[in-house]
Amino acid sequence: MWATKRSGSATGGGPQKKLIIKGLRSVPALPFTYKDDTLGRLQNAVRAIQNSQPTLQGLEELYRDCESLCLHNFGREIYEMLQVELESYTRKQLSEINSRAADSTTNEKVLEQSQIFWTGYIQQLDMIRCVFLYLDRTYVLQTANILSLWAMGLNTVKRYLVETDMKLRLIRLVIGEITKERDSKVVDRIKISALVNMFIELGLYVPYFMPVFIESTREYYQRESRRMVRDLVPVIVSDTMQIDEPQLGAMDVPRYLLHVCSRLEQESERIESYLYADSKTVLLATVRMEMVEKHTDRLLSSSFDAMADADMIADLSNLYALLAAVNRLDSLKKVWASYIKKTGLRLLQAPDIDVSLVTDLLALKQRLDDILHESFQKNTMLVNALREAF
Repeated sequence: MWATKRSGSATGGGPQKKLIIKGLRSVPALPFTYKDDTLGRLQNAVRAIQNSQPTLQGLEELYRDCESLCLHNFGREIYEMLQVELESYTRKQLSEINSRAADSTTNEKVLEQSQIFWTGYIQQLDMIRCVFLYLDRTYVLQTANILSLWAMGLNTVKRYLVETDMKLRLIRLVIGEITKERDSKVVDRIKISALVNMFIELGLYVPYFMPVFIESTREYYQRESRRMVRDLVPVIVSDTMQIDEPQLGAMDVPRYLLHVCSRLEQESERIESYLYADSKTVLLATVRMEMVEKHTDRLLSSSFDAMADADMIADLSNLYALLAAVNRLDSLKKVWASYIKKTGLRLLQAPDIDVSLVTDLLALKQRLDDILHESFQKNTMLVNALREAF
């Protein structure tokens, strides 16, 4: 109890008066059904958002309901309600998608519906987080070992995918679409991008998607390179040092090198469009290993001398860049030194050696220097090989 005194009038007349303020005898109690009613409104709002329907209350009113429950220490009840609703919705939606039998038509539907689910789910989760923002900033932050609302929503989807065969199914279907694109077929890149982003957001890309994708890439380019290298035709150089074009449909080493460069550009562009940027190094390394490193000896032995004889500067530059990328310049050095010695010896054995030897040797040296500077980027190892062999 607090009491204050009021002094008399200025003239000193009149009795003193006391103002007495008494504390409340009891704190006002919440209505008996307040918690259940408010929690029910919030639950109905979550279901409406998940079903893309309007909520009965405005978002601001729902936010105040959440805030009020939190202030009355009902944060745990709201959090558990959200866990149940997100779990129930996710399992229902994904199990319906995954229940489809596996065939070409169904697989397209599975990819399409998975994209639609994920795109809608992210939007729904963002709206739910806005409604329950007060919960996220109070109860969640103050409670140990629980996830934020956003992380909880993502973890719900991740847990279902990991615990079922749907994770591997989606991974294989997405890789199947990428394989189609590698085969020059038209695919829906927006759909692929959405699903790849789902793998990234859920933390499934590196541990699950990446190993399967890289292995499928290795197998794809292993098959392609073996077929192409097996069917390579030699580079034909005419007496005038001109390259004879291979027959229609045939491929020689210069064209194969151009094809490899094209494949690397395609994979780089694929990374930029819809794959995880951190995949680039290992993806391109896999392509180079299967298409270049494993066939280095065959590529060099079959056509290097002819390419050098014809001064194929651009093609030799492609060869140098690809071999440098797979650390096989030691092999290039061997054939380079061998070519220099063989070419020089051929000049020395020419019938008219006395007439044109000096001129021919100077022309050869100039041609080798041009290749070294323009194609081999003045590589020190290859410079030394020229100096030793010439």
